[in-house]
Amino acid sequence: MRAKSVEKYKTKIRELTPRHHNLDREVVADVNAVVRGTANYFATSFSSCCSRFRVLDGWLRMRIRAMKFKRKWHTDNWRLRWKHFRRLGFIFLSDALVPLRWSRPDASQEALAMGPPGARKGHAGK
Repeated sequence: MRAKSVEKYKTKIRELTPRHHNLDREVVADVNAVVRGTANYFATSFSSCCSRFRVLDGWLRMRIRAMKFKRKWHTDNWRLRWKHFRRLGFIFLSDALVPLRWSRPDASQEALAMGPPGARKGHAGK
């Protein structure tokens, strides 16, 4: 992701999460739509933006915490964990990353799916 794309993402999230609004289902749905759109565009099997996604996920969590507590404070990071955000229904950019090794099947994965060699048809297990 280039810097301009990151700023566009942050601007969209800032518009949806002002501190003087309450955190409700509508906000969760709107934020998830922006996150899903960004993830669908940038998260491909060959993308190399894993660390950028983690940084943006941390920034998004900070933004949601500031909206919930109506302030931004350094100790709020320990008060709301990932688990709490997932219960509220939020999705994150790092959820959309597909590991490269699982992106397309190869011979070794097909062999794992078929089971041990003795279990295949036509082979006698000794």
